[in-house]
Amino acid sequence: IPGEYYSIVYFAGSGAALEWYMTGICRFSMGECAFEEMNAQASALPPGSDGLLGIGMLSGRALPLDPDVRGLWIGHSWNHNAAHFYRSLLESFGYEFACAWNVMQETYPHLHADEVLAIGGGARSRLFNQIKADIMGLPYAPLERDDLTMLGASIIAGYAVGIYDDIKQTAERYAHAQARFEPNGKNHAVYSEYARLYESAYDTLRPLYAGLARLRNQT
Repeated sequence: IPGEYYSIVYFAGSGAALEWYMTGICRFSMGECAFEEMNAQASALPPGSDGLLGIGMLSGRALPLDPDVRGLWIGHSWNHNAAHFYRSLLESFGYEFACAWNVMQETYPHLHADEVLAIGGGARSRLFNQIKADIMGLPYAPLERDDLTMLGASIIAGYAVGIYDDIKQTAERYAHAQARFEPNGKNHAVYSEYARLYESAYDTLRPLYAGLARLRNQT
């Protein structure tokens, strides 16, 4: 569409990382009830997971491309339990969003956001939506439909064959939020410090990640 564009960032395997943690580490059987139980426990924890910082990019970082990156937790002690590690994974994905948003704003200074519309599996989690809102300092509004990928493809196809006159106006007819999660100012201040540490961790750990990758490739 002439004059239209969007900035995109892709995180490889954030949902798969949560599934790995729940099934491989916690030995839960997958299902909504397992996540509901863990979300309830993690919701009682403070922002920053009591000083536990995680990196959840278990198969490498896609943007910016850094295939040597793997998962990491740092700062854990005897006081941390399974819910801390779970929440720190959710927070790590929120920090990735914050890093990406910073780059977008630097690259396109005219970009402005009033809210974030959330779709997909992560949009079903009240805890995850609130964490992302607090980290980003932006309201998160999960949409009420689950078939939005198929719907978007259908709208584009409908536009191509002349069923719809305007893609944007047509899409807005279906973009109805089912809830809205407002950022907590106090939590955002705390998370801003963690987000800065998270971003700096990649620069600090890059030689270590590269060394581990070299050793993996030798075996």
